Amino acid sequence: MRKWIAGICMTVVLYGCSSPSEDTTDTAAKKQEHVWQEQVETLDKARGVEQTLLDAQKQRDAEMRRQEK
Repeated sequence: MRKWIAGICMTVVLYGCSSPSEDTTDTAAKKQEHVWQEQVETLDKARGVEQTLLDAQKQRDAEMRRQEK
């Protein structure tokens, strides 16, 4: 009898300590995320900033050309 109780207790402890199974209510977008998702988002933001800076430089260059005339 003690062996059965010990076995059940061990099973409960092991089940309680195990990681939870993947939740099936996750959205498809969340499942598509990967390990490097943060880095990819950071790179996308950096590309946006780079494009903003390039656009500003083009605008400054155009303004300087217009003032030279």
